[in-house]
Order: sequence, then structure tokens, then C-alpha cells
Amino acid sequence: MSGVIGDSFNNAPHLHEPSFRQGPDASPFQPANDPLAPSLEALARRLLWLTGVTSEGTMERAGRVATMRSMTKLKAELERLKRENERLAALAYRDPLTGLRNRRYFSERLGEELCRLRRARTKGLSVVCIDVNDFKQVNDTMGHAAGDAALVAVGRLLESLTRTSDLVCRVGGDEFVLLLPDTDEVQVKTVLSRIRAHLPALAGVGLGARGLSLGAATYERGDDELRLLSRADEQMYEDKRASRAANLEDAVAEYANAA
Repeated sequence: MSGVIGDSFNNAPHLHEPSFRQGPDASPFQPANDPLAPSLEALARRLLWLTGVTSEGTMERAGRVATMRSMTKLKAELERLKRENERLAALAYRDPLTGLRNRRYFSERLGEELCRLRRARTKGLSVVCIDVNDFKQVNDTMGHAAGDAALVAVGRLLESLTRTSDLVCRVGGDEFVLLLPDTDEVQVKTVLSRIRAHLPALAGVGLGARGLSLGAATYERGDDELRLLSRADEQMYEDKRASRAANLEDAVAEYANAA
């Protein structure tokens, strides 16, 4: 622009084109010579902090919140898996019919008790093998539901006659076993006598006074699981033979009386 007016306009200091700030903190809408620049910059940062658009602090807090939520979910999942494992372990070690512990659990506990006995030299350890006599006859004459009821009744009777520290297991179809910690040879005989005295209580489920055969063995030096159980099993079969002989004598006497 030429002339007096043009020179006056060009020389007017307040109409000079503003120079913009340079550097990493420069803003495209804040001229360097703008007296309001500091306050505008502070306002912009405040707005960004409130909205969380570019605030590094907000991003950090959001990350922490996300991490805490993830940890909470992970903890809940671990608790769920723990409960599920406990449920599966219970199923793996329980007999579904009687609710007693099964053969697997008995084997593990017997091994643990033998180790404890050898290490601590406790008072003693005894096992009792139990078999239901003529169980097939109960199934054949009264039905399988009656047979199941008889097994449940036997389990409940054995639990009622043993201590809380003892272990009652169903290890086979009609086979049970007792694990008796801190029980010597004299004490296990008392247990056998107590069980035999209560056998008439099983009459209601089709089992008579000789409904169970019992055999016991007490730990001796050098015994392992197999040897200890074999001795108890041998005693049980001896009791079964005696029971059959007594039943035969009863049948012969009954026949003679009837004649």
C-alpha cells in the first residue's frame, strides 16, 4: 500500500502481524506477544485434565483402575477354581452310595499313618476288614434297592461305633475297612466285640446276627500296607468260615426240631 495512508497503516505497531510462539510448548492459537497467553494455556490444561482427553495422570489412573479390576476378576476366578477342585477331590475320594471314603482315600491314609507310626513310634495302628455275608442273597431275594439300603445301614452302624479319629471306608461292593490310629491289639479286639454286639440292629435290612465277617490286624515291625491288610483279610475269611459253619449248625438243628 502506497501513499500517506498506506505508510501510516504499515507503521502502526498495533496492526503488525503477530508472531506465534515456537518450541515444544507452543500453541497454534496463542501468539508469543499475546498478554493473555499464560492464562489461556492454564485454562486449556485445566480443560484437558477435566475431560481426560490428553492428561497423562488420567491415563495412569485409568490404567491402575483397569489393573485392579483385572486382579479382582482373577481372584474371583481362582476362588471358583479352588472350590471346583475341592468338589472334584471330594467326589474322587467318596463312595457315592454310602458317602463313606473309598479305597483310594483309604490307601493314601494308610500310607500316611504307617509313616507317622514309624517316625513317631505312636501307640499302635490297627485295621479291620469287613465283609457282608450272603450279600448276593439279599440282592436276589429282596432286590438291588434293598441291597443298597443294607450297605448304607452297615456304613452308618460302623461310623456310630468308631471314634472321630477312626476312618470307615467302603472299598468294594460289599467290603468295608476300618483304619484305627493309636489302637493296639487289645483295643482292636474290643472294637470287634462292640461291632458284633450290635449286628442284630441290621436285621431290619435283611442281615442277621452273623451278617458281617470281621478280621483285624495290628501293625508289626516290618509291615507295609499289603502285609498288614493281608493279615486282616486272612482273619476276616476265617471268621466267614466260622460264620458259615455256625449257620449250617443252626439249619441242621432247626430241621431236627421240625422233624
